[in-house]
Amino acid sequence: MHVPKSLRAPAGAVLALLPMVLLAACGGGSDETGGTTSVPLPPSASVAASASAVPSATPSASAPSAPGASPLPTAKSVKLAGSALAATVTAAARRDKTVKSSVDVSGPLSVEGKGAGQQGGPKLEFGGTLTGGKKISVVRLGDTAYLKLPGASSWYEVDVDGEAGMDGTYRTTFSGYEVPENLTAVAKVLKKMGTFTVAGPATVSGLATTKYTVRTSATKASALLPPAYQPVNPTRMKQGRATVTAWVDAQGRLVRVTSVASIPSTKQISLKITYSGWGGAVDVAAPPAGQVTRL
Repeated sequence: MHVPKSLRAPAGAVLALLPMVLLAACGGGSDETGGTTSVPLPPSASVAASASAVPSATPSASAPSAPGASPLPTAKSVKLAGSALAATVTAAARRDKTVKSSVDVSGPLSVEGKGAGQQGGPKLEFGGTLTGGKKISVVRLGDTAYLKLPGASSWYEVDVDGEAGMDGTYRTTFSGYEVPENLTAVAKVLKKMGTFTVAGPATVSGLATTKYTVRTSATKASALLPPAYQPVNPTRMKQGRATVTAWVDAQGRLVRVTSVASIPSTKQISLKITYSGWGGAVDVAAPPAGQVTRL
């Protein structure tokens, strides 16, 4: 997108905002029954998604699988490889193509927000509130992303493959806000968690699901958090442990994922992502040209 020079901001003016955002860029969630505060999506990107109707039947011994994936076990205490869980979630995401998400993170820092994504492309957006009420918005359209920092009056356009300046900063610091809306990315994280155990049936958001849990390292679980989540000492993170839980319905759809990490000398870090609106209409659009600055 071409941006007139008059709309181009000095790099220093934008980078000056980063310490504030880094101190508010999040990590964590809550338990499976907690609520999430509603946060408006970016005003420039409209999203309309309607949740698909799903029978609330109690899962059988083996739930139907998404195309290209084997049925997942539902009998309590059965073991399940993270790769098998990831394959089912990925297949369902590719089948449904779109999804809405609600994110709730708590711990040393916090974030609450909502997003939507079209799995191919990708076309994704996220709008949230960070610690202290600071607002942040992200829109991703293929190789281009738009970022609106707390207190900023305009959006910043970045090349997601760029290395220098704000392009590189986005990739290393802010691209993590794309993860919750990208189910295939979430599935890749689940794949590396290890062996899950079937905890039994559970109802989430009115849907019948099967609950799968795994005890893993806090470092692995942190892959579900934005890379900007800085307050935890890396050495302490390696010493921490986390419980990651995934709820999957009979159609292979990931309905919720949580992570609760206990780290030495650090406040417990919790993450909850809840999904809805699979296969619904999603229209992710770039902000108006007059509101975009290219550094």
